[in-house]
Amino acid sequence: MNIKGAVFDMDGTLLDSMQLWDTMGSGFLLRRGITPEEDIDKKYKSMSIVEAAEYYRDNYGLTETVDQIRSQINSYVEDGYRNKVTAKKGVVEFLNRLKQQGVKMAVATSTDRYLVEIALKQSGIRDFFQDILTCTEYGCDKNTPYIYLKAFELLGVKKDEAVVFEDAPHAIRAAKSGGLTVVGVADSSYTAERQKLIEICDVFIDSYDELLNDGFSIDGKKN
Repeated sequence: MNIKGAVFDMDGTLLDSMQLWDTMGSGFLLRRGITPEEDIDKKYKSMSIVEAAEYYRDNYGLTETVDQIRSQINSYVEDGYRNKVTAKKGVVEFLNRLKQQGVKMAVATSTDRYLVEIALKQSGIRDFFQDILTCTEYGCDKNTPYIYLKAFELLGVKKDEAVVFEDAPHAIRAAKSGGLTVVGVADSSYTAERQKLIEICDVFIDSYDELLNDGFSIDGKKN
């Protein structure tokens, strides 16, 4: 496969940052003295921030605007992005490899742009990416392939020459439904879904070092 473009999710894929979000669904409500439903954290992971804010309003009686709720959610994680998150093992070296090969790169994420800029700069990888696409700005979530296809359109790359890097099961399924090649990236947030991810991804890695050691080859590789 002649790879000309790569689109990366951010949290859990490029960065060790999912701990900021793993319990946000319930944590946001508990901070306000509201008892959350049992599976709210699982639901939250498949939502965009706007969808999460709308869900809180519709199901928990919050009276703030969606933008106000969104701002509160972002404020809870901002310090973590500024001071705690780091790039996952092998990420910098792998991005350098792709850059040397002339691969165009973008980030497609459910996290809002100002936090993305903070996180990518803090972890030293912002300059690798030509574009950043956020679900908020594009009015979408990651339950459809739209944001990935839009990213490759902006990069000027055909989808049969493109690869998506993702850690979240719902997002991987969405990218695959759009006919895209997907590299699944292991993250502790989705340990329970590991076997399912291995089955649906074209490639599944525990570390970017695997791609550095093997060279970036997609064809025929299945972990």
